[in-house]
Amino acid sequence: MKKTFWLSVIFALCLGTATAQNFRKDNKIFEKTTDKQEKEYLQFLYDYMPLSDLADYSGEFFLNQVRYAIKARETFSWGRTIPEEVFKHFVLVYRVNNENLDTARAFIFETLKDRIKNMSMYDAALEANTSITKPQTAEPPLLLPQSEPHGADVAKRVPLPLRH
Repeated sequence: MKKTFWLSVIFALCLGTATAQNFRKDNKIFEKTTDKQEKEYLQFLYDYMPLSDLADYSGEFFLNQVRYAIKARETFSWGRTIPEEVFKHFVLVYRVNNENLDTARAFIFETLKDRIKNMSMYDAALEANTSITKPQTAEPPLLLPQSEPHGADVAKRVPLPLRH
């Protein structure tokens, strides 16, 4: 029984490794970049990503993640001070554990780059965390009625969430 279990485990691991290697050989994403660093980082991601990510997401998604990680490293003066191993394992990776994959990296970079460009790493981290977690203060939209029934002037001044 134990022998069958371990043979199954070894077979599954071999199959998973072969599938990942075959995917990389067949994937054309490495041909879409001529930049040596992009290829190296993309290969790093492919080497360590779960097989489900290989199956569920396009190579374009991962190349975009790599490009924004590099862009952030080059844009901010403190980005170049991050050691390579720390960068690969903590900045380049596109998620932690079982988070959903998204394009938040690009959105956050484009939203905050001008605001944090001249800050220290510490201050930039505080600014990013503060701006992402602070409550939104936008006013709710006002309801503007099509016709002017009795009391319409009041309806124009009362925000939607307060009306019954």
